[in-house]
Amino acid sequence: NLCEPNPCLHKAVCQYSEDKHDYTCVCPGHFTGKHCGPSNQKCPYNTCLNGGTCVIERGAEVCYCKSPYYGDKCQYLFCKEARPCKNGGTCVDTGPKLYACRCAPGYTGKNCTVEPHCLPHPCKNGGRCIERQYGYDCQCDVRYTGPHCEGEHNQPVL
Repeated sequence: NLCEPNPCLHKAVCQYSEDKHDYTCVCPGHFTGKHCGPSNQKCPYNTCLNGGTCVIERGAEVCYCKSPYYGDKCQYLFCKEARPCKNGGTCVDTGPKLYACRCAPGYTGKNCTVEPHCLPHPCKNGGRCIERQYGYDCQCDVRYTGPHCEGEHNQPVL
């Protein structure tokens, strides 16, 4: 069977014809040709931005954008348009409409919205705050006790 593996591109459906011992690719959207590739006809003027490639498909100009750009003219970057990273986080475009946030110290989460539990320093008397998934713990100096190291240890008198 000439349809295995599928010779068609861009998720096209391969239809095998036993009597002709041949196949036909049923192309989706703007794809054409024997294997459903993009049109080879270039635009007279490349109107695509940011390194995109302009081709004529079904009589209309279509831009194929280089990652991570998207849009009808490859004019958009998700980080610049959506600004998804909060609390001083830095957005990095990783693909069309895909991103990753580099969070500022103390913040976590996909969009840097998980606030640190240890700010502003809940542990008293020099206690060390340790972040936990659902809160924090205070590691107290030996002289102090309590959830926030607020109480003094009662030292036995020798």
